[in-house]
Amino acid sequence: MARLLDGHPTTEVGPPAVRTAAEAFNHWDEVPPKLAASAPSGASWVQSEALAQTLVRADHVTLRFDRASDTVYLRTVNLHFPPTPSPSSP
Repeated sequence: MARLLDGHPTTEVGPPAVRTAAEAFNHWDEVPPKLAASAPSGASWVQSEALAQTLVRADHVTLRFDRASDTVYLRTVNLHFPPTPSPSSP
């Protein structure tokens, strides 16, 4: 985690909010309850907008890191995959 964040400015942030499944549909950047149980207790979350823009191509991105537990939380909307190369014809 330290090497990944090295050289990128970070901002301390709180954990993403947890919503019920129905509410999470309307709040795309919040943690679904089933995932919240897997989050490290007492995490000190940071985010790096520059790193999020470098690593993830999507319409909306929530990318947070907890250095102590080496945990990454990533949630996206409309993830953009690179184009699939066409097979070469003989």
